[in-house]
Amino acid sequence: GVSSVKAYTPGQFEPQAPALGPTLAVFASTFGVAAYWWLVLVPSERRDLAKNKNKGGLNEYLDDLYYAPDGERKLEKWFYAEWLARRERVASLS
Repeated sequence: GVSSVKAYTPGQFEPQAPALGPTLAVFASTFGVAAYWWLVLVPSERRDLAKNKNKGGLNEYLDDLYYAPDGERKLEKWFYAEWLARRERVASLS
């Protein structure tokens, strides 16, 4: 036999709120990762940077940059201007 094909008739769209469980899981995991990043990783990296700035390789780099002639390394000096100014203030206090 010949099968009859019905025409598609769209129904009315009814918006529904997403399920609460998965939504809370997404928000909780996002908040957890952000909290770990802000409360654990950032302070740790700041400590490491402070050590490196005072005694490590970054200290040597800043010394080289500070003592470079005025016309050279302008972009680097601009980028690290705050750190270089702080080093100058600390040196003047010593």
